[in-house]
Amino acid sequence: MAKNAKIQNLQILRAFAAISVVTFHVAENLEINGDPARILSLIAQKGFSGVDLFFVISGFIMMNSQITNPRKPFEFFLRRLIRILPMYYFCTLLYCLVYFVKSDLFNTFEYSTSWLLASLTFTSGIASFGYPIVLIGWTLEFEILFYGLLALTSIFFKSSYQVISMTIILSFLVFTGVNSIVIEFILGMLCGLLSQRLKIGQTLAKSLVVLGVMTFLVNYLVDASGIARVILFGIPSFFLLLGAVNVKPSANRVAVALGDSSYSTYLIQILTIPFFFKVADTLSLTSISSEALGLASIIFTVLVGHFLFWRIERYFDSQIYRRVRFKRIEKREL
Repeated sequence: MAKNAKIQNLQILRAFAAISVVTFHVAENLEINGDPARILSLIAQKGFSGVDLFFVISGFIMMNSQITNPRKPFEFFLRRLIRILPMYYFCTLLYCLVYFVKSDLFNTFEYSTSWLLASLTFTSGIASFGYPIVLIGWTLEFEILFYGLLALTSIFFKSSYQVISMTIILSFLVFTGVNSIVIEFILGMLCGLLSQRLKIGQTLAKSLVVLGVMTFLVNYLVDASGIARVILFGIPSFFLLLGAVNVKPSANRVAVALGDSSYSTYLIQILTIPFFFKVADTLSLTSISSEALGLASIIFTVLVGHFLFWRIERYFDSQIYRRVRFKRIEKREL
């Protein structure tokens, strides 16, 4: 499938993943505040699975780029850091700044320099803080681990041999106690390898998309709380992604644009969701139905994320790439 299809369809999946996570946290916030939205909660109950989709997508992108545009290990790792760090640091420092200016807005957060350092170095879990200051940054700690291991194994292995080596390493880490969600990176890498090696026709690709969607829906209908996330959501994400990158590119510009800003949306929700409900409470808007408030909060978060993408994330990306003098071989980064 043409590169354009991969980019556009990947971005749509990213948009879906980010909005799913936002919806889950909005519904959770409403429930904690004693004003649950039944319809929204029903839709959002498994919205956290957007993280699983993100992990599979990440594995796919890394494998695809390793095959089509291989780079030296250090350059590869540095490029991934440049892609992730600026916006994550911006949101972390913004969160701390808001706390210093208006601490009464925070119910449970208590700042500490050691926690900030652990958050900025992706060591919150190792340092026993549990989560970074930007709570959803826990997923980025796994991303950094994945990138580091991928850079290391690329010194010795390529293509399928790298997938095998990464499978062995991550499986060993899971055996020692690391969250089994990291196996979803392997599913993404396998998806990237298959997309490069096999010619997947439109009929099969569409069938895989339907299979992925249907297996996701099954998880809404059954109680499978004792089954690992990699099985419940990683495998459906694999089918969905493998099909999506091989069907014709979508012409939905809005969905693609939301995918472009999905990283900013994903990060900024930690501020926008509580901020929205604080303002709603101050303006006595709580009399409005919880369903409407929840939907408005989701839209607000998506809009702020999109604004930050255009005004902050893109600026960081262009400025840092220019300063480190990386040559952009591809017109657009996946």
